Amino acid sequence: MIGRTLVFVFLSTRGAFSATVDATVDRNTAALGEPIALSITVHDGDVNDVQFPATLSSAFQIQGGGYARSTELTANGFVTTATRSFALIPIAEGTYAVGPINLIVGGQVIATAPISVTITKTPAV
Repeated sequence: MIGRTLVFVFLSTRGAFSATVDATVDRNTAALGEPIALSITVHDGDVNDVQFPATLSSAFQIQGGGYARSTELTANGFVTTATRSFALIPIAEGTYAVGPINLIVGGQVIATAPISVTITKTPAV
């Protein structure tokens, strides 16, 4: 299974807030109608809002998925991890950028970097 992971670090001007955000897809090539799993995980924070770019809807149907949240006690205190899952159903052939996707974490806006995805007419053999 091919996937890409993008990691971002965000430090607030308040100094006490820090979060890392991972955006991953389960494949970078898919056929029309073949779902692509997109996961967005925030470490040391929670996802209050996910804002997809309007251009994404011309290439994919976006279906909401699950939400999971966990809290772990570490040597540095409590760390919260939140994951939002989505299914991207391709409706047009071509190469597309999934993102940037804006997230609101702790009242701050964080944008993921785009992930390149290629959509073909037929599945790869």
